[in-house]
Amino acid sequence: MTESAAPLEPEDRTPLALRLYHGALAASFIGAWALESVWREAHAWLGYTLAGLLLWRLVYGLSGPQAWRFATFIVGPRRVWRYAIDLGHGRAALRASYNPLAGWAIAGHMLVLGAVVFSGHGLTTDTFWGDEALQLAHALLVDAMWVMVALHLGGVTLASVRSRRLLPLAMLSGRRYPH
Repeated sequence: MTESAAPLEPEDRTPLALRLYHGALAASFIGAWALESVWREAHAWLGYTLAGLLLWRLVYGLSGPQAWRFATFIVGPRRVWRYAIDLGHGRAALRASYNPLAGWAIAGHMLVLGAVVFSGHGLTTDTFWGDEALQLAHALLVDAMWVMVALHLGGVTLASVRSRRLLPLAMLSGRRYPH
């Protein structure tokens, strides 16, 4: 049996649940953004979908399989800084798991997206209905999320170039490649 045909161990695969979460999260965010001005009810429901997805990932990140828990891949600032320096000098090791920057990117995405959801929900309440400051904050948080999405795509592109593999395909196949 060749190495490429060898069966994958469970830790060599991204669980289907996480791949579906990733796709649903992206689709819900893009859908909510696209429908904001034309279909407010769908926008709101997609926001609630995002809240549910974030809650699911929080639980999964605290109690799911060890390889996918936050404690496994969110490391201290010293390791992140050392990895960033090594990456900048072209000597960062390839790894199949999340690298230190990716771990913090996941946390950042979840925090900003959580703030988007929270501020959006606030705008539906009697207390904050029509509140211009909260509307501005919500819009700025959405813009910040788009910046984070761009950085995420840039990181995936860089990792694909470094590993000489098209890493987004791993979200379809589940195969975890060194990156």
